[in-house]
Amino acid sequence: PVISKSNPDDQPIMWLGVVSKAASDPTLSKKKKKNARRELMKYTQEYLKDQITTVTGVGDVTLGGFSDPVLRVQVQPEKLKKFNVTILDVIEAIKSEHAELPGGQVDNAKLVYNVRVKGEASTLADFQKIIISRRAGQSVADPSQRVRLTDVAKVELDLADSKQISRFNGQISVGMGVKKQRGTNAVAVARAVKDRMAQLQKNLPPGFEFKVNFDSTLFIERSIAELNKHLLLAVLLTAFVCWVFLGSFSATVNVLLSIPTSILGTFIALYFLGFTLNTFTLLGLTLAIGIVVDDAIMVLENIFRYKEKGRNQIESAIIGAREITFAALAATAAVIAIFLPVVFMKGIIGKFFLQFGITISFAVFLSLIESLTITPMRCASFVSHSERTTKIGLWFDRIFNQFQKFYSRQLNWCLNHIALTVVLAFVVMFASFGLMRFIPKEFTPAQESGLLMARMQMKTGTAFTETNEKAVLVEKWLMQNPNVLQVFSSIGGGFGGGSDANTAMMFISLKPKKERPNSQDEFSKSARDEIKKLIGNGRISLQDPTSRGFGGGGRGFPIEFAMKGPDWNELSDQAEQMMETMKSSG
Repeated sequence: PVISKSNPDDQPIMWLGVVSKAASDPTLSKKKKKNARRELMKYTQEYLKDQITTVTGVGDVTLGGFSDPVLRVQVQPEKLKKFNVTILDVIEAIKSEHAELPGGQVDNAKLVYNVRVKGEASTLADFQKIIISRRAGQSVADPSQRVRLTDVAKVELDLADSKQISRFNGQISVGMGVKKQRGTNAVAVARAVKDRMAQLQKNLPPGFEFKVNFDSTLFIERSIAELNKHLLLAVLLTAFVCWVFLGSFSATVNVLLSIPTSILGTFIALYFLGFTLNTFTLLGLTLAIGIVVDDAIMVLENIFRYKEKGRNQIESAIIGAREITFAALAATAAVIAIFLPVVFMKGIIGKFFLQFGITISFAVFLSLIESLTITPMRCASFVSHSERTTKIGLWFDRIFNQFQKFYSRQLNWCLNHIALTVVLAFVVMFASFGLMRFIPKEFTPAQESGLLMARMQMKTGTAFTETNEKAVLVEKWLMQNPNVLQVFSSIGGGFGGGSDANTAMMFISLKPKKERPNSQDEFSKSARDEIKKLIGNGRISLQDPTSRGFGGGGRGFPIEFAMKGPDWNELSDQAEQMMETMKSSG
């Protein structure tokens, strides 16, 4: 039994691809293409991998579709018989002749010299000339009876595993999966890697290309940019609403100044708690903007009330703030009571919403401190109230006056029909609960990340050649699709998911949303159906890799079933039956 513990941080944040044009050139001979592929492997492992590993923040680099370069000795039985040589004689010759052994020392009265005897073959030609000088453990004295390795075997440069290959847009390549160090900023690491790639591009061998195949941090960057945009929109809308209702520019500015104090002050909590600026902390900050102004508005209105009674600015600020203290405290406590319990949620949801709950609770708490200290100080300094004079302001005043009359009529009716009002309130509440049955439920909604990962699995026992041929058909269909930007595939495993000859994995990068005719979800559905037709009895699954880490299996699929049982044959039959039932259900 093997027990493993996985962490989403241990997954590669991006995949780079090293492409060799010569290895895919149809005009070259099979031997030249094989040599080009071998050089690709060697250059990637011995040079590029080290260059990327040394980038700040990179924890490790894994190679996908990689095979170790080897020297292959294919012994020919008929020639062994001709020269009266056994396979053991060949092995012994390679062991003894292709070795660098200590040569001892030469010394005199003053100096000592270490002797080095160069015994290893440094080139393919030298290796082919190795002499098989012993038969059955006995040396062959007659020089004419000596046999060279090339006389009984075919010696060539090759790759260790010919049942593993990767391609980038149809060209032979090697994938480099970049894993970040735990706790580091994924976006910063990805940018540093791209900077290093730009430097390495200048010194690549002829016919080589170094590209980004798949970058999950692009989705992070777009998400953060979108949240920042909503952060700014929230501030502008809050400013507009405050101006509409307060009717004073100076009062609006006063309220808006409470936002940076609360929001930026929350960074203190984020820093000391070790949080980062991520989707959940930024979501908390965005939602907090509309909430943190509540206390400031409450205090401001009470101060205005005393100013309208004839008090001076300083006196109004002191009395108004002191009087509203417990009301502001109650309002803040009520808001925190809503969001703070999220911190104590269990499981995956609790892990993610811990930072959200603390962020918004701390921002609201700071807004209380700000409203009882800095807001009164500002009110005492520059806040003034004046009648509206602009057309928009006067129009809003008319709207509010009409709404006030409407609200007054409705309130009077409710107070005159208390029992009926309470009954209607309960009916609406329970009807709302009933609607929950008709709302679709899921753990995480589908996202437009522009990234997809396809897993292709042929029937057990399918040969590598057959799997590769089907993968080529799928790649061609994908590259011709108007939604697809690029495709990186690995056939025969090589991505940490085993090395089965009947499996393939593909990273699909879609074009920007504005440039493609279909949404990501629409493309996934149509692609799944088309690929199923291409691969026949194989299976295909597509998923958004940005959702990995969610779900019971930790792999991000919307639905996963785990079937268990003591009888393997029965389990296999039940699984097949269940799959057929699901297929027939649509």
